[in-house]
Amino acid sequence: MRRGTALAAVLTALGLSTAEISEVMQARHNAGPFPNVPGKLGGRNLGVATRTFRIEAEGIVDDRVAARLTAIVQKRTDVDPPSVVVLEWSGAR
Repeated sequence: MRRGTALAAVLTALGLSTAEISEVMQARHNAGPFPNVPGKLGGRNLGVATRTFRIEAEGIVDDRVAARLTAIVQKRTDVDPPSVVVLEWSGAR
């Protein structure tokens, strides 16, 4: 799976046929993620952008990992100015 692309199960849940899913997967394999929704799949409420991201960070001290942080964040474009909301986070030392 390429970063930022829906799995076949997600495409199935969105109503794509087996043939359409196969075509999408093959196209991704050959050319990478779609920059926009292909014309033949238009009008199905599909998009190519995500608003939810996983961020992983490490704090390194003296060439050793001293702490790790993982966060799930979501872009909010429905507010002015746009912002980011932390949905979940965890950290370890």
